[in-house]
Amino acid sequence: MQPDLCVVCQPELLDKQGCNGAPDWIIEILSKGNAKKKFILNTSYIKKAVSLNIG
Repeated sequence: MQPDLCVVCQPELLDKQGCNGAPDWIIEILSKGNAKKKFILNTSYIKKAVSLNIG
């Protein structure tokens, strides 16, 4: 999954390939046409990522 926008407050997590770790914020831009589909698909990815980083 690649979010529309992510915020990383710890510069040491960034390298040439991107972010190595969980970003501090993940932002998805929704429209009327894709809101339900994007929400359902991304919610499962985000839950999995959060559980991997917490536990």
